[in-house]
Amino acid sequence: MKKLHVLTTALAAAAFLAGCGGDDDGDQSSPHVTFTQVVSFGDSLSDVGTYNVGVVKAQGGGHYSINGVGATGLPRINWTEFLADTLLLTQPCAAETGLTPIAPFVPTLGDETPKFHDASAGGTCTNYAQGG
Repeated sequence: MKKLHVLTTALAAAAFLAGCGGDDDGDQSSPHVTFTQVVSFGDSLSDVGTYNVGVVKAQGGGHYSINGVGATGLPRINWTEFLADTLLLTQPCAAETGLTPIAPFVPTLGDETPKFHDASAGGTCTNYAQGG
């Protein structure tokens, strides 16, 4: 008897919920959400070139991606760049670039000191991820 009561209640609830839906699809012609930029934080999986400067850049490093140009011929992109491309947005750039030289170990880094490119420095870069 208890099982019949539970089954009846479940069927009544299902019938009620099925009747709640309307037949109007609403305005499906345009997206309701638009995006203007990609802002990301994280580690090397999101880094678009924080350390891609000077000696590191000359050696082909500083951009963390599995899609290296030399290996596959494809552009080097990570998920943040792929997302920006998919949403038809400007490619993200590193909000901070450069390295802090450690003089006794790497004395000839040149002009690779950290530089800011985000809104605090008058720039437009919004990728705050740092790999390393």
